[in-house]
Amino acid sequence: MIYGDNVSDVVIRDIQLVGNSANNLTDGYGIRIENSIRVLIENVTSCDFRYDGIVFAGQSSYCTVKNCHANNNLRDGICIYQGNSSQIIDCMTSSNGRFGIIAHTTAGCRVQNCTAYSNYDVNIISVSSNDIIFTGNSTYGSTTKYGLQFNTVTRGVMSNNSAFCNFGVGIDCWNSQNCVLNSNIVYNNTLQGIAIDTYSYYAICTNNQVYSNGGCGISCFKSGSVLISGNQVVNNNQGNHTWNPALPLAINNPNGISGIWVHDEAGGESSNVKIMNNNCSD
Repeated sequence: MIYGDNVSDVVIRDIQLVGNSANNLTDGYGIRIENSIRVLIENVTSCDFRYDGIVFAGQSSYCTVKNCHANNNLRDGICIYQGNSSQIIDCMTSSNGRFGIIAHTTAGCRVQNCTAYSNYDVNIISVSSNDIIFTGNSTYGSTTKYGLQFNTVTRGVMSNNSAFCNFGVGIDCWNSQNCVLNSNIVYNNTLQGIAIDTYSYYAICTNNQVYSNGGCGISCFKSGSVLISGNQVVNNNQGNHTWNPALPLAINNPNGISGIWVHDEAGGESSNVKIMNNNCSD
């Protein structure tokens, strides 16, 4: 409905866009901005489109989506694809056919104080990106996968988010490097609360509250140089299990490490996993 290419210093504000997702010729996007800088989209509702509700593409940079709702689109609610230093703040996405919010192949993107729920895949995700911050977000009710995910991210921070009642994992860090998962509240997810997953290295998982998940509280799978420290891990369904008890270095966990799972299928694929100062109980 609204399309911009190679524009700068534009404001789109206070409108409601409703598409027809069954229309295969038009109504692909609510708002699509390409190769642009300093575009602000504020107080916009964008729903029922065949692709995405709101998308920045190409090399769009220093753009902001603020206080917008993107619901019931067949693909993504809000998407930042390529470009640098954009932000999504105080937005709500729900019931989209793929992701609620996605930052893909970008750098310096921030997603802050957003609510994403009942999206089909991951509620909030970053893919193939650098220097990403997810903070203060609430995610719940993902239909098939996760609350929040870093997927092939370098230097990502997830802090002060909540992830609950998602079909799969609450917070997932997959194939990512130098990421920090700090001060999140993660509970009542179908699988693990927090997963440090599949070739993730130099991850720090600290000061999280992780409880009442269907799998273990915190898992580390095929990853290395991981610090799991200062977490509250309570009443998760799977307790402490490790294929090789020599792999994790456990220090000063007063009640043991029940609910923290270092999983190593082939023997030697996880290394230097330190589990320190956690408060764990069944």
